[in-house]
Amino acid sequence: MKVIQIHESVLQSIISDFITFGMLFSMFYLNHRFCGGSGIIDWIIAIFIFIGCVGKTSKKYTVKTAVEFLQSEEARQYIKEEKQASAQQPQVDN
Repeated sequence: MKVIQIHESVLQSIISDFITFGMLFSMFYLNHRFCGGSGIIDWIIAIFIFIGCVGKTSKKYTVKTAVEFLQSEEARQYIKEEKQASAQQPQVDN
């Protein structure tokens, strides 16, 4: 399954990053304020922050490039393959 993520504006990106990293850094504060400041927890939080910084590698589209992609032959082929794959999977009733 592909997800098309529309590229956000610069201000939206800055606000999103500020909130995300603010929440992660607040974990350091909470660790030292209420949990005794465990060094192991600090390392785990640091690893989460590192993974978050490095892990954002998905391709982002502008509205124009997303529309162009959806109209392309590559997208049509992908949709056709997805429909065939979903038709081959057995239906499960709950």
